[in-house]
Amino acid sequence: MITLVIVTTIAVGVAIAIHYDIKKDRIRDLHYSISVIKRYYELGFEQWGNALAIVGQQLHSIQGEHQDSLRLAYAKSVNAKYEELFSIGFTSPEGQVLTFSNSELGDSLPRLMDSPKSRRSFIKAKEAEFLSIGESYYFPNVEDWILPLRVPIKNESGEVIAVNTTAFKFSALIRELRSFGFDPNYKLLLVNDDFNVVQFYHPLPTDRYSELFGRDMDLLSDTTNFSIFGIPTYEAFNSFDSTQSYVLETKLVGLNHSLYAIMPQNIIWSDAQPYFIAMVIIYLLLIALMGIIFRLAVRRERKYLAHLVESEANLTSLFESTSSIIALFDRDKRVIEFNSSFYNYAKSTEDLEIYKGMDVIGKLKNTEAAAKFIEWQDRALSGEKFKETTAYALPDGTQLYFLFSY
Repeated sequence: MITLVIVTTIAVGVAIAIHYDIKKDRIRDLHYSISVIKRYYELGFEQWGNALAIVGQQLHSIQGEHQDSLRLAYAKSVNAKYEELFSIGFTSPEGQVLTFSNSELGDSLPRLMDSPKSRRSFIKAKEAEFLSIGESYYFPNVEDWILPLRVPIKNESGEVIAVNTTAFKFSALIRELRSFGFDPNYKLLLVNDDFNVVQFYHPLPTDRYSELFGRDMDLLSDTTNFSIFGIPTYEAFNSFDSTQSYVLETKLVGLNHSLYAIMPQNIIWSDAQPYFIAMVIIYLLLIALMGIIFRLAVRRERKYLAHLVESEANLTSLFESTSSIIALFDRDKRVIEFNSSFYNYAKSTEDLEIYKGMDVIGKLKNTEAAAKFIEWQDRALSGEKFKETTAYALPDGTQLYFLFSY
């Protein structure tokens, strides 16, 4: 009976560990996904913003008797060069569309200030630094969602003299995102912070976007914050997909948007299911062959523990066998391992309680020395091996002298 309880306890413990490891790996993969998409959006839209600013300046420079026809011809030529673009519009500071690449000369062009939705997006666009992503539109005759990219065109005094109101095709964004090969179970949510509305949700058929757009971003509710391996995460209920999910959030630099990566929690159970089925089979075999298998399991466990203890002892002896201060830093200059001498020096000289993952250099009171340490770490990260000596001034004026080896 006792043996059965032990085996059952081990099985439950292993199941919990498997679930945790799968959850950890999935969160890391989700974090990688949102990091890649973040850079894709930031760099991609920055490039589009720069390109569209040049187009807008060129359109503004076209003046004279035939400016309307020349601007239209130029806009059409640029539009034809890029598959991602639905249209190029050139608008006055008052919101009157002056040129629209999908029109013909003499067509009546709209005023963006006449529509409440386009008005507030247009006003935000004029306030933008280089690019503003407006609220999305759907055109049945195009059968695609359109994402307005608006770039303010300014004169040398910084005054807005026009706005390039280019429209971007959703299909192009979807095509680019698919090319990354991310897990299709993950959801990528782009939210316009100015208006708190959903801007983009991937993957999702375009005919379902009408269920999302034009409303406040209330897809995520009942949030609970936590952190796993230093990755800020929160649990939330995704009302659109009716799933309890893990969510990562990041602000897009240079854009008025936030990006959310969403992973349904049931993915973890799906990943774990083959392991759990195998465990049940093994558990039944263990019950049938309890005596032999139990002895083997105990022997293996003891060997593993002995190896673990030996490894820990070796590592500890290496670090603690010297009075020199030793610390291991990651590429973000955060300490990930250190010996007692390092801890004691930091405590006595800077009154710092060191812990793993801490930005030790950033906490130093001696900013001049901190700058040196950062410079030396950058040299070490580039592959250089070297030694440096330096004097370190304590708050009471005492000078300590160090020889650093990187």
